[in-house]
Amino acid sequence: MAILIGILMPVLASARRSARMATCASNMRQVGQALEMYQLENRQIYPYAAFQRVTTSSNSEITFDDLLHKHLGGAALSQAEMDNNISPRPIRIWQCPEDDRERWFGSAARTYVPTCTRLRNVAGPAQAGVTRLFTGFAGSEASNGAAPLFRLSIKPSELHRTSEYITFVEYPAASNWQGSGLRSSCSGPEQQGWFMPRGRTLHRTRWNYLFADGHVAAHEARDTSDPQFGSALKQVMATMTLYNAETQPLNLPTYRVPFVPASALTDYTSGSADTWWGGMWAGHVKSPKGAQLPRDQKGDRD
Repeated sequence: MAILIGILMPVLASARRSARMATCASNMRQVGQALEMYQLENRQIYPYAAFQRVTTSSNSEITFDDLLHKHLGGAALSQAEMDNNISPRPIRIWQCPEDDRERWFGSAARTYVPTCTRLRNVAGPAQAGVTRLFTGFAGSEASNGAAPLFRLSIKPSELHRTSEYITFVEYPAASNWQGSGLRSSCSGPEQQGWFMPRGRTLHRTRWNYLFADGHVAAHEARDTSDPQFGSALKQVMATMTLYNAETQPLNLPTYRVPFVPASALTDYTSGSADTWWGGMWAGHVKSPKGAQLPRDQKGDRD
């Protein structure tokens, strides 16, 4: 009997992992369906990652999961409910079954976030401003307006090679919770690995990814970037600082992106640039102007 149990235990454990990975993929497919419903109701524009409204008396945040709430089985959130830093009505679908990390302040877990890679402003001198220049799926902004001053997400008509364009990824940080802008987007495979033991993912060595055509597929992180950056990614993943033991602060943190006043409508400015990994993170397009390429690789900046 003991021998039989010893044989069956690994098999059962593997079956449970496979079931949790399949549930995760199902969650992400439902997010993909919600994205399509949202853009049909919003002039063919997908939701932004996060918007912070800054006034003289308060700051408020609206995030992509607030905007998609009614399309994922929840009721439409009021403006006051969306402005909260913590979702008042969390839903389970945002959490991968393998993501068992406790969130800061007892908040509801959010595993899935959109992709966004911030670019440098190459049209003029660097200025503090909105995360307007980006590749990926959805950007962020902070302003004193009632709504984003710029379009902060991609349109379906701008998507190419949709079956190879990642829109949502797993991002299992203790600081990633429903309703918060703090970890509301992810720029590349190295950021995904910040909150895990080195070389591991939620699904052993692979992540689930949602693509622009609505399908979900599992890949190792190294397979998602442009092949020309393979050696650079390997080096970064082996040496980067990890945050899998990040400590909860004493007070609820306020999400910050570079602030742009309402008078700066013509500014095309951005905060600090993220590393641009190309590949599936950008639909295999060439590196755009303002891209910060991995240091030991050369890319086309034209």
